[in-house]
Amino acid sequence: MKELYQAYSWLKNRYIEQAMDQGVQIVDPVRTVIGKDAEFGHDVIVHPNTEIYGSTKVGDYAVLESSHLDNVEVGRGSKISHAWLKNCRTEDEETVQPMTVKEGH
Repeated sequence: MKELYQAYSWLKNRYIEQAMDQGVQIVDPVRTVIGKDAEFGHDVIVHPNTEIYGSTKVGDYAVLESSHLDNVEVGRGSKISHAWLKNCRTEDEETVQPMTVKEGH
Protein backbone atom coordinates (compact mmCIF):
# COMPACT_ATOMS: atom_id res chain seq x y z
CA MET A 1 0.00 0.00 0.00
CA LYS A 2 2.87 2.35 0.75
CA GLU A 3 4.24 1.85 -2.77
CA LEU A 4 0.87 2.74 -4.30
CA TYR A 5 0.75 5.97 -2.30
CA GLN A 6 4.31 6.82 -3.38
CA ALA A 7 3.45 6.21 -7.03
CA TYR A 8 0.30 8.37 -6.76
CA SER A 9 2.26 11.15 -5.05
CA TRP A 10 5.00 11.07 -7.68
CA LEU A 11 2.50 11.24 -10.55
CA LYS A 12 0.42 13.97 -8.86
CA ASN A 13 3.53 16.07 -8.28
CA ARG A 14 4.65 15.56 -11.88
CA TYR A 15 1.40 17.03 -13.26
CA ILE A 16 1.56 19.91 -10.77
CA GLU A 17 5.15 20.69 -11.80
CA GLN A 18 4.24 20.57 -15.50
CA ALA A 19 1.47 23.10 -14.93
CA MET A 20 3.78 25.35 -12.92
CA ASP A 21 6.41 25.12 -15.67
CA GLN A 22 3.72 26.46 -18.06
CA GLY A 23 3.26 29.47 -15.80
CA VAL A 24 0.23 28.35 -13.78
CA GLN A 25 0.33 29.82 -10.29
CA ILE A 26 -0.59 27.02 -7.88
CA VAL A 27 -1.00 28.53 -4.44
CA ASP A 28 -0.68 25.24 -2.51
CA PRO A 29 0.54 22.29 -4.59
CA VAL A 30 0.03 19.86 -1.71
CA ARG A 31 -3.73 20.54 -1.64
CA THR A 32 -4.25 20.65 -5.41
CA VAL A 33 -4.92 17.82 -7.87
CA ILE A 34 -4.37 18.17 -11.62
CA GLY A 35 -5.04 15.36 -14.07
CA LYS A 36 -2.75 14.45 -16.94
CA ASP A 37 -4.96 15.88 -19.71
CA ALA A 38 -5.62 19.32 -18.21
CA GLU A 39 -4.57 22.32 -20.30
CA PHE A 40 -3.95 25.86 -19.12
CA GLY A 41 -3.79 29.29 -20.68
CA HIS A 42 -1.60 32.17 -19.49
CA ASP A 43 -1.65 33.66 -15.98
CA VAL A 44 -4.02 31.10 -14.43
CA ILE A 45 -4.27 30.98 -10.63
CA VAL A 46 -5.25 27.76 -8.86
CA HIS A 47 -6.08 28.01 -5.16
CA PRO A 48 -5.93 25.15 -2.62
CA ASN A 49 -8.50 22.35 -2.58
CA THR A 50 -9.01 22.50 -6.34
CA GLU A 51 -9.29 19.29 -8.35
CA ILE A 52 -8.98 19.36 -12.15
CA TYR A 53 -9.76 16.15 -14.03
CA GLY A 54 -10.41 14.89 -17.56
CA SER A 55 -9.66 17.07 -20.54
CA THR A 56 -10.39 20.33 -18.74
CA LYS A 57 -9.16 23.42 -20.57
CA VAL A 58 -8.62 26.56 -18.52
CA GLY A 59 -8.55 29.88 -20.38
CA ASP A 60 -6.13 32.76 -19.87
CA TYR A 61 -6.41 34.75 -16.62
CA ALA A 62 -8.86 32.31 -15.01
CA VAL A 63 -8.98 31.96 -11.22
CA LEU A 64 -10.01 28.64 -9.65
CA GLU A 65 -10.84 28.55 -5.96
CA SER A 66 -11.53 25.31 -4.09
CA SER A 67 -13.51 23.74 -6.92
CA HIS A 68 -13.94 20.41 -8.69
CA LEU A 69 -13.72 20.50 -12.50
CA ASP A 70 -14.09 17.46 -14.73
CA ASN A 71 -14.06 17.88 -18.53
CA VAL A 72 -14.79 21.60 -18.28
CA GLU A 73 -13.90 24.40 -20.67
CA VAL A 74 -13.19 27.44 -18.52
CA GLY A 75 -13.58 30.74 -20.36
CA ARG A 76 -10.93 33.43 -20.46
CA GLY A 77 -10.93 35.52 -17.27
CA SER A 78 -13.51 33.33 -15.53
CA LYS A 79 -13.57 32.99 -11.76
CA ILE A 80 -14.83 29.73 -10.31
CA SER A 81 -15.26 29.65 -6.56
CA HIS A 82 -16.22 26.63 -4.44
CA ALA A 83 -18.15 24.97 -7.28
CA TRP A 84 -18.58 21.51 -8.79
CA LEU A 85 -18.59 21.46 -12.61
CA LYS A 86 -18.63 18.51 -15.00
CA ASN A 87 -18.92 18.25 -18.78
CA CYS A 88 -19.76 21.93 -19.30
CA ARG A 89 -18.22 25.28 -20.11
CA THR A 90 -18.11 28.77 -18.67
CA GLU A 91 -18.28 31.95 -20.71
CA ASP A 92 -15.41 34.42 -20.85
CA GLU A 93 -15.32 36.65 -17.75
CA GLU A 94 -18.02 34.54 -16.06
CA THR A 95 -18.12 34.32 -12.28
CA VAL A 96 -19.34 30.96 -10.99
CA GLN A 97 -20.74 31.49 -7.52
CA PRO A 98 -19.97 29.30 -4.49
CA MET A 99 -22.06 26.15 -4.11
CA THR A 100 -22.81 25.97 -7.84
CA VAL A 101 -23.30 22.46 -9.22
CA LYS A 102 -23.40 22.25 -12.99
CA GLU A 103 -23.29 19.11 -15.13
CA GLY A 104 -23.68 18.98 -18.88
CA HIS A 105 -23.81 16.01 -21.21
